[in-house]
Amino acid sequence: MDARVAKDNVGSRRVLETCGFVQIEETKGFVHARGEEIDELVLEFK
Repeated sequence: MDARVAKDNVGSRRVLETCGFVQIEETKGFVHARGEEIDELVLEFK
């Protein structure tokens, strides 16, 4: 199982890490709500 979170969304990243997710990749993705491409972190459940 994996999850994606905006790199600048520290709160959501901490919640995922507390639940057992660890970062495995950094990528870019388009976010329609922001109307722009952002840096994303990909996390995997361990």
